[in-house]
Amino acid sequence: MGKNSRAWGWPSFAAAAFCLLAAPAEGLTGRSPSGAPEAVEQLEPVEVTAVRIAPPTRPLPLPLPDVSTATPLPPDGIGLGLPSEGRGPVVPQPPRLLRDETATTLGGRTRVHYLESIRPPYPRRAREMGWQGTVVLRVEVKSDGTVGAVAVRQTSGHATLDEAALTAVKGWRFAPPTDGEFSFSTVVDVPVRFDLKEQQLHPSDGQGS
Repeated sequence: MGKNSRAWGWPSFAAAAFCLLAAPAEGLTGRSPSGAPEAVEQLEPVEVTAVRIAPPTRPLPLPLPDVSTATPLPPDGIGLGLPSEGRGPVVPQPPRLLRDETATTLGGRTRVHYLESIRPPYPRRAREMGWQGTVVLRVEVKSDGTVGAVAVRQTSGHATLDEAALTAVKGWRFAPPTDGEFSFSTVVDVPVRFDLKEQQLHPSDGQGS
């Protein structure tokens, strides 16, 4: 009887110890059940306007190719922001900061705003094709007002316009948000709106004198 009880007890003890080690420990998952991501502030849209220009015309008529068997191309800008090798574009996320609520009570907290925002040039190709749209950029504003990481949050539908906005915003400067006497980094959404206007002819154009 004693031998059987000893032989049965050791495997049971080992199985119980294995279950305890395999069970996940509470509070070590790294996720806060009550922690919600902070809302990202969206700044005022930046307007980029230009006059639409007529595309260049060919002086000689050319025969049109047979497109009955051609494979249609994807629309402009469809490949922007697609995952590369299983990984998507790096989108800046708002930092989680411990802030002093005294600054809010005394009115000592400020929000981010533009300081130097040179509007991007309207791409000539887009003006010829009549491309318009609004691209929303997710921009990391550092504590010194310079721009960190930038990503396309919402595409305009045209890669040419998105690239023009991305290139321009990297050289912008912002007034960073402050909490009392301290400035800190943050993440904001910056809409850049490309808008074309039809070219208006002078009343005398096309009329004889």
